[in-house]
Amino acid sequence: MGKHSLPSHGCPPEPSRRWKTAAKAGFATALLVTTAAVGAAGGTAVALDGTSPGYLLTSNITDTMNRTVSNGFGTADTGGSYVTAPSKEFSVSPGAGRVGTLTSGSSATATLSPSNRLDEQLQSTFTLPALPTSGSGVTYGLDLRRQPNGDRYRIAVRVAPKGAMTLSLLRIRRGTLTSLATPTTLPSVAGAGTAVVVEGYVAGSSPVSLRARAYLAGASTPGWQLAGSDAASARISTAGQAGLSMALASDSPATNVIVRGLRGWALTTSTSSSAPSGSTSSPAPSPSPAPTTSSTATSSTTASAPAPAPTTSASSTSTSTSSSPSAAPTATSTGPTYAVPTSIASTCSTDVTSALTTFINGVPDNSTIAFAAGGCYLVQGTLEFRSRNGLTFEGNGATIKATTTGDDSRSHLRFLYGSNLTIRDLTIIGADSAGGTSSAFVSSLQHQMGIDLRGVQGAQISNVTIQQVYGDCIYVGVGYDNTTWTKNVDAHDNTCSRNGRSGMSVTAGNGVLFDHNTVLQPGLWGVDIEPNGGATGAENVTVSNSTFTPGGHLEPFVQAVGSSGGGLVDNIKITGNTVKGMTLTTQFVPASGQRWTNFTFSNNTSDTAGYLIYNQDCGCVAVVNVDDIDGVTVQSNYQPAPGTDEKFLYTSATCSVVQSSNQFPGGGTVATVSPYTC
Repeated sequence: MGKHSLPSHGCPPEPSRRWKTAAKAGFATALLVTTAAVGAAGGTAVALDGTSPGYLLTSNITDTMNRTVSNGFGTADTGGSYVTAPSKEFSVSPGAGRVGTLTSGSSATATLSPSNRLDEQLQSTFTLPALPTSGSGVTYGLDLRRQPNGDRYRIAVRVAPKGAMTLSLLRIRRGTLTSLATPTTLPSVAGAGTAVVVEGYVAGSSPVSLRARAYLAGASTPGWQLAGSDAASARISTAGQAGLSMALASDSPATNVIVRGLRGWALTTSTSSSAPSGSTSSPAPSPSPAPTTSSTATSSTTASAPAPAPTTSASSTSTSTSSSPSAAPTATSTGPTYAVPTSIASTCSTDVTSALTTFINGVPDNSTIAFAAGGCYLVQGTLEFRSRNGLTFEGNGATIKATTTGDDSRSHLRFLYGSNLTIRDLTIIGADSAGGTSSAFVSSLQHQMGIDLRGVQGAQISNVTIQQVYGDCIYVGVGYDNTTWTKNVDAHDNTCSRNGRSGMSVTAGNGVLFDHNTVLQPGLWGVDIEPNGGATGAENVTVSNSTFTPGGHLEPFVQAVGSSGGGLVDNIKITGNTVKGMTLTTQFVPASGQRWTNFTFSNNTSDTAGYLIYNQDCGCVAVVNVDDIDGVTVQSNYQPAPGTDEKFLYTSATCSVVQSSNQFPGGGTVATVSPYTC
């Protein structure tokens, strides 16, 4: 990796940096599925087998099919986009997804991205415009943990002539179907146009547990009608995609199926704790992080966030009794709601770090904390919470604000371990008065995160505004055991503005969706994926449909780099983003000696031409820079160029490169793939 260096901003060369900035002068900084109630959801414990507590459900797929698509199923309301096969047979009109004529012996699938769904419950409702008149009939299925090679679990309902229904649990492995439970004949009978709900889940790894049920829409929800357990060596224990499938027996005449929606929930056990044993004591500090690739300040940056010293934690126990939680009635919460008491000042008149932390720590798990509508809470320390599960922070437009500089151990809202956390409708304001300028990044304060997730298992962050924090707006990292990654983070419809480092950093995350967010004038990068060595890394990270503008330094709007030590990185998707006032400059570069896999850069658009990165491999300026990656797709991006001396894509030591439909008006070579023996 020493063949690249970056002298920049008067700093000494950094051999770990692969690129050199070359800023251009003047560069501006016929199947119908309906949805039936599944009982409690969104973090409420339910009795999945009808008798015992089962799992906490966190909604991650919703699709009402309320759109028009002529070829395929398009994109779900939440949960990703569909890949349909054969796509010509699929279409959507408002309220109905349709699978065209299924001929005898044919099948069709609609698979929903992303591929990070492990323990998942799905529910769908289908109708047949006409019942099969002969043969074995039509099968409608829910697919779970679908792997790239087609291996998956399937919950299937077969509708025979006269409407008799049979429910099955199947493993499909290398094209072989294995029944995991004795198929059962259902007590209800389908009719032409009758809506049938099919539902089930797959959870666990050794063994894998499966449940299924099916019933007529409008009827009472029965207990699970079929249970299976898969402990065989062929079991599917890794995360995959979810989707729908349908097939027509070879002895049945052609038919149609119609779909009105799909719902899904991530499952976590209601009694488990994500914290390792002994986590109730003060955490040991994380190892000192290694320098990152930044060249935008006179001192090095680190994408990691070191553990705060226990003595500086703001979560000390308060002796005040006025902040003990008292439940407030609510019509919408799935659990009890506890209003922040009026004794905790909501006018930013006094520091409430200790009182607010003590109050929230007194609220039981699976509850909602309601802040005063439009209130302002002065928090000069860290609101830190450990091993909390099922909490919802209902901001109601309130603000958490810091006015003092603090130190590098402070984050504004930090979660250590825990699961199924929701933060919404909240504003977090830091003390970085230089936000939006070239002085916004301060190396000694770069770990002051807006929302800091360490080893958390499931978080939803929405309609949150974070501004002027010295570090990242959202940080996704490893727990203090240096082993437990943060998983299943859905950050959408948030705004990050004038902060010191990145809009979002991922150093140890699996299943991270950063969608429909706005990142305005970050100190360094829009999104930084940067494992720090050891057991850190990033898998199944998607940055999509978001808007970025540059800050005081010319840096890539998104990057995945291994300069801080590297780690496992796989399945990174950067898609559908808009960059305003700068180029689509991107770099994907593992640590020395490592190779990463499966990167997609697609449908991104810039409105500005200009130089940013000089690639020393080719002695050229390139927009998208890739090195040592196995499996890269770059397609359908739009980037205006200042002249023909610039390339759009340059790859080195990279295998399986697919590039197509990229628009580079005014530019030179669209793509140069450096020769490499894979």
